[in-house]
Amino acid sequence: MKKTILTLTAAATLFACTPTDSYKISGEYKNVPTDSKIYLAELTTDNIVYLDSAEVNNGSFSFAGTQSAPAVRFLFYSLPTGGDDIIPIVLENGSIKVIIDDKATVTGTELNNAMQQYKSDFDAITGRAETLFMQAGEPENQTPTKRDSLQALTDALSKELSATITTHIKKNIKNPIGAFLISTTGQMCDPEEIYNVVDSVPEAYRDERFKRFCKQFKESLITKNGALNTQVGNSYINFELKNPEGNKILFSDIVEKNKYTLLDFWASWCGPCRKAM
Repeated sequence: MKKTILTLTAAATLFACTPTDSYKISGEYKNVPTDSKIYLAELTTDNIVYLDSAEVNNGSFSFAGTQSAPAVRFLFYSLPTGGDDIIPIVLENGSIKVIIDDKATVTGTELNNAMQQYKSDFDAITGRAETLFMQAGEPENQTPTKRDSLQALTDALSKELSATITTHIKKNIKNPIGAFLISTTGQMCDPEEIYNVVDSVPEAYRDERFKRFCKQFKESLITKNGALNTQVGNSYINFELKNPEGNKILFSDIVEKNKYTLLDFWASWCGPCRKAM
């Protein structure tokens, strides 16, 4: 009985020491520059908002705090060769592990594992694309046949990348990763696929960057569809206006009565237009 009580007490102590209402970021920076700091920040549409900083001591750094809801944030750090780099990280309560080497990885919590899987898939495809780009510049690949072959492979990779991004967006549409991917890589996806999911993003994750993307995306889509819909040979776009008596009338009500219809747009403030009428 005494042994059982001691075991239960030890288990309770273990769980008590594993906080679920706070986060701990433990990082390793290999080949770290001298006197280096890591900055935790939020990106808005126009600014970088620094939230915290940590000294790198003997290749290690850490952050700790609490987070009411998961959010995509960023770690800024200096490179050994000069310049800076940035890592996206999902700030959520739990133990998060960051390793900065030739390629940075962020793991440990559910959403950071999901983000890391996306980055791994993305890097694998773009790595193959870089190889094709290098091959395209080689002298032996300058014949029309070789160029066409490499272009076909590049087009296939582009479609694969688009499908991969879309898959990760859909998997994460109810968490902040979905909104982050839409706002940063949504332009690389099939517009119809993105159009069908943007409204599923929870309001809590619709930050300034996401809202700006959606506004520009929908405006672009409207322009594109409008241009396609008004091409010669396509059916007319129906619309509703008022006649001189003030009654509403559909354009289709006029067109369907005639074999040919000449449509002349004019404005009441336009003198030549009024004269022509």
